[in-house]
Amino acid sequence: MAGIPDPFRRKTAGNRVKHRKEAAQLLALQALAWMAADEVLIGQFLDATGVNPAELRAHAGDGDLHLAILDFLLMDDQRVMAFCDAHSLPYTEPQAARAALDLRTRGFS
Repeated sequence: MAGIPDPFRRKTAGNRVKHRKEAAQLLALQALAWMAADEVLIGQFLDATGVNPAELRAHAGDGDLHLAILDFLLMDDQRVMAFCDAHSLPYTEPQAARAALDLRTRGFS
């Protein structure tokens, strides 16, 4: 039946996008926990974002905060390498997670 969309294919593609986004959110939270273990690094993050510790706890599940976490991580290659080494991840993973969270890069602004 040519020309008729396959609903299974669309559902599968949608599930892949959802899975990538959830994996990216998890990676952002892992990065936050990694930063929080280093008093200097978490202080730099708080200073850079203007977020205070109470706001950080209250908004830990917020997508904008996830983007801020990954943006901060990606600002320094040494930071990216240290995080990825600590979690046995490829160095490209934080950037891929950042892209998965930013729907605006896919035309959904």
